[in-house]
Amino acid sequence: MELTAAADREGYINRLQLLMSYDIRDRLPDLQPPALFLAAEQDHLVPAIQEAQLMVSRVPHGTLRVLHGHGHICLIAPDINLAQMVTAWRDGQ
Repeated sequence: MELTAAADREGYINRLQLLMSYDIRDRLPDLQPPALFLAAEQDHLVPAIQEAQLMVSRVPHGTLRVLHGHGHICLIAPDINLAQMVTAWRDGQ
């Protein structure tokens, strides 16, 4: 948290540019283990569902779970139990 708080505007923009230039979509079919993609229904920062659907369509053993009623930082929401979600998905494999 301290690193994020200490980041200035230029540093933050540089991180975003790095993320935008890092594209491995052509390598997704190489991902062989089962993969769970979580996407927040109300994410207003990125098109989470659209991007997750793209990844699931390319990953051989991909599964999509949409988190209805949640936004971008949903994994820290009090009603989201990530461990429980992953365990249920893993056990269903």
